[in-house]
Amino acid sequence: MNLPAALIFRRGYIVTPILLILNVGIWLVMVLTGVHFMEPTGESLVNWGSNYGELTLNGEPWRMVTGCFIHIGIIHLLLNMYALLSLGEMLENLLGSMRFAVLYLVCGISGSALSLWWNDGMMNAAGASGAIFGLAGIFLALLTTNLLQPDVRGPMLKSMLAFVGYNLVFGLMGRIDNAAHIGGLLGGMIGGYCVWYDLIQWKRYQKMIYVGIGVGVLVVLAASFFLFQQTAKKANHLRVHIDAIQQFSERAFTQAQLGSERLDDTQKNYFRAAYQAFDSCIYHFEAGKPETYKRFKASFYPFCQSASAYYKLQYRRSVGESIPLDSLQRIEKTLDLLGAQMKSE
Repeated sequence: MNLPAALIFRRGYIVTPILLILNVGIWLVMVLTGVHFMEPTGESLVNWGSNYGELTLNGEPWRMVTGCFIHIGIIHLLLNMYALLSLGEMLENLLGSMRFAVLYLVCGISGSALSLWWNDGMMNAAGASGAIFGLAGIFLALLTTNLLQPDVRGPMLKSMLAFVGYNLVFGLMGRIDNAAHIGGLLGGMIGGYCVWYDLIQWKRYQKMIYVGIGVGVLVVLAASFFLFQQTAKKANHLRVHIDAIQQFSERAFTQAQLGSERLDDTQKNYFRAAYQAFDSCIYHFEAGKPETYKRFKASFYPFCQSASAYYKLQYRRSVGESIPLDSLQRIEKTLDLLGAQMKSE
């Protein structure tokens, strides 16, 4: 289908062109208001409604939907719109526009929810790919039923598996939000099996079928809400440790600097305060578990460990203990290396 035809409304093809126009239109307005057309900044994405965990989990859950209509540059947009057009043209006609629209949004939400959960709320995600993978999931579900003829079903199933497999593998190679892809895919498969009974038109079970579709949608949304709640709790717990590390590290560096400048009896107090503050940083790193390290440069945790050991030795030296000079020099060298590594990260 050429571009003009892709935007023409017709029976069984209404929602797909609306989605295309919305996504492209939002990107155009972003660019016209100063957002870079190739590499928008994280701040600009947040301003336009991306799924930024810090805000999504703290009073702005609507970002789970709006983030599905924001794209990170023209290449990202074109790839997603090509996939949306390819899948939407076939699937909307098969499902009907209303079912298609509802499932698209539900899959977008399930993709956003799994992305939040997988990344512990520490991400700034944007793009329609979660919802688009949901469309692929609907196709995969329907292609494993008897809805289509076997001679059509086989080749299409192979093609859809290749599309999903290639994109998931490709997602492992770069900074791509595969969690959103998988979340959308799973939501789509659940939705696909739920609408199957309706599509084969078992008239005498019609009421039961609509109930089943409703239950399926509710299951996906409930699972998304559960993941959202769990991520929010985890993120709030993690924020306590992150804030503590930032506060104690500032105190540690300040006290260490003051101690290095003093030559009088107060020097020991500054050195003691410095290593205690670094010890507190270490405690909050470990209490926050591996997720804590994702918010800091990789070398900062070992830097805190070495700095704690260094200022403990300096404290002991300031109170009159005999400390081998080579021990201090060895740790100083380690601190210099870690400091240089932090600057390059």
